[in-house]
Amino acid sequence: MRRVAGAAILIGVLGTAVACSDDRASPDTALTPAGQHGYEVARDNGCFACHGDGGMNGVAATWKGLYGSQVALGDGTSVTADEAYLTESITAPSAKISAGATLAMPANRLDAEQIAAVIDYIEELR
Repeated sequence: MRRVAGAAILIGVLGTAVACSDDRASPDTALTPAGQHGYEVARDNGCFACHGDGGMNGVAATWKGLYGSQVALGDGTSVTADEAYLTESITAPSAKISAGATLAMPANRLDAEQIAAVIDYIEELR
């Protein structure tokens, strides 16, 4: 029973953190309409609860500067954070785990359009 209550509190806290975030990526990020849509999809689906408001400064990997970078994986290999990698990371979070990752990304219900929008947003966070 205690675990259920603890989980409910955590979900409530994370939901509050997401609901309280504002509608901007960061003070220095100007977004295209596609990037703004991706921001809204990420915000509305709770991504910022772990990745931080605007995809930065959260408990999970930052999105700022991610697109096009090399990501070290836990198996010792690396991969370019391109559209294919990000799509796979969103649709199958445990397929390729970043080196040093301590949290497992939960499954989500984003459709193909929403995933593409979030990737557009991540790409703009350079």
